[in-house]
Amino acid sequence: MPLKITDELTEVVLRAKAENPELNISQLARKLKKSYGISYAFDSLRKAVVKILTKKKENKIDIDFDNDEFDIVLPDSKAVDRPFHKIYGKRILILSDTHIPYHDNSPLKLALKTAWDFGIDTILLNGDIIDFYPMSKFARDPNQRDVFEELRTCEIFLQQVKHKFNNCKIIFKEGNHEYRLRKYIYEKAPELVNIPELALPSLLHFSKYQIDFVDAWTVMQAGKLNIIHGHEILGGGINVARTQVLKSLDNILFGHFHRHQDYTQRTIADKVVGGWAVGCLSHLKPDYYPVNNYIHGFALVNVDEQGFFEVHNKKIINNYVK
Repeated sequence: MPLKITDELTEVVLRAKAENPELNISQLARKLKKSYGISYAFDSLRKAVVKILTKKKENKIDIDFDNDEFDIVLPDSKAVDRPFHKIYGKRILILSDTHIPYHDNSPLKLALKTAWDFGIDTILLNGDIIDFYPMSKFARDPNQRDVFEELRTCEIFLQQVKHKFNNCKIIFKEGNHEYRLRKYIYEKAPELVNIPELALPSLLHFSKYQIDFVDAWTVMQAGKLNIIHGHEILGGGINVARTQVLKSLDNILFGHFHRHQDYTQRTIADKVVGGWAVGCLSHLKPDYYPVNNYIHGFALVNVDEQGFFEVHNKKIINNYVK
């Protein structure tokens, strides 16, 4: 007959196991017979030990959790929740990569004239409007390290745009070149980080010109079109428009790469998404990269009441807008 497992036997077995944790089942059964006064047959006792220890393990896991058991206190997270910056214009001009003071006047004026004829209500200056050459991490010509001159030239540009397009909403997106200023302060003078007068909106007097500022890592949306500068998504390749679509998995327009490209793709659910790489308005042959595939360009975007949009991705070749 199998050995009857009583509360008294269970208590003795558990005490013996706690006092001799290194023993296996057979060794523990022998120990119980020799040292704990248990006189049952060895095989019956060994089976009883297995049942007692197995039942203890099963009872150790309580699957009927009480929520109060998880009332733990954690420090607040330092992660930043970045909502989309909504652009509510219906006829939008998108300029990027002027790289002032290395801009190219002729295509820049053509872009603004085309936008004027288009009847825009919003201007998005989509990053790398100012170059901040003196803050570059690359080798720099000492004769061109004049931050004040760059800021002065950029403000002249902003002033004239505001004067000409006085009724338009103007938005300034921080690109990777504008971010050079913040990064420089972070690395070279961290004690100055919280001085607002050293931030880009103060240095370029955005409040004076009623310009809204969007930081380097915030994504913008005009209806169903996502807009970034381009540095926010890592990777480029030959077809940067295709790369950005595959990485964002949505409609996306951007600058940054100084190229003019369009890419459209239909998903398995019959949703059509597109990517638009907008050309630059800087000089096409900078000393650091004189042989390249840069293209002058800008974009005009129509957005309807439902958020559907139409992108006119313009390129400028030989002083003609195409």
